[in-house]
Amino acid sequence: MNIPKWILDVFYSYLTSELIYFDGEYPIATPVATFFNPTKNSIILSTSVSFYNKVKCIKQNPNVSILYSKHEYSGLSEKPVVLVHGSAKVHEKDFEKNNAYLSKLIEEQKETWKKEVYIKMGRELDSFIGRRLMDWYMLRILIEIIPDGIVCWKKEANILGSVDDLSKTIGSVKGDAVFAFMGEKYPIGIPVKLRKSNRKFLIENPTLNLKEGQKACLLIHSHNKYVKEITLTRYKGRISRISKTSRISRISTREGEIGEIEFIPTSKFSFKQGGILNSIRFILDGKRRAKKFLERYKKT
Repeated sequence: MNIPKWILDVFYSYLTSELIYFDGEYPIATPVATFFNPTKNSIILSTSVSFYNKVKCIKQNPNVSILYSKHEYSGLSEKPVVLVHGSAKVHEKDFEKNNAYLSKLIEEQKETWKKEVYIKMGRELDSFIGRRLMDWYMLRILIEIIPDGIVCWKKEANILGSVDDLSKTIGSVKGDAVFAFMGEKYPIGIPVKLRKSNRKFLIENPTLNLKEGQKACLLIHSHNKYVKEITLTRYKGRISRISKTSRISRISTREGEIGEIEFIPTSKFSFKQGGILNSIRFILDGKRRAKKFLERYKKT
């Protein structure tokens, strides 16, 4: 696939993106850092063994998506949104080899603020204190994604490759939250505007093929320019109502378009980085999870 330079700039510059994968019947969106391998035209991300559930899910169904929607601190004058569909391959046999590969790949990235941030982060983790506290975090599993199709919104929607799920998408997408749902083959994620109303969310939506009762996921996350002070809230739930009129922007859509969907959460997960107590909990929980994983790993 011939990927345009302005999309490659997004891959190289956006500090974080959202990985969207299947967990049983639910699509799940989670923040990740990705790095582009120009030799293989692949997207690389990694996760600690302490968070193995996403790896387990991806091994069961390798059809995933990566959404690039958070343009803050990218340094790009334009702020496109890019959604990549692809097949994921898990590399989990050699953690040292994974770390060496990832470090080399980051060093070879285009000169951007993103590269500077993650090189600095790697040095912090490799310090004496970092190795004592975060040794479990450095047991990394690599996930390699080969793009099968790309949908990108700049001034209007553009499609590269095979993306039947979004072939009828028109207009632009924007918003501070990510709404994930199931497509025909891949999970899909788009940035959306939303408003909370009692125990449900009203989500303004572009033209997409959604159905009432459909299971979905809503992700709200943020970080600063150093990818610190991370906050994350994720809801799993279902679409309870679809309307042609948006109560958020007070506009009616054209015939056949969806103006607003009503999303009812059935579960919630929250995480907040920073503060002594939060840091201690994060480290202790990570060490406990890593120990449990390694005990199982040695038996296989």
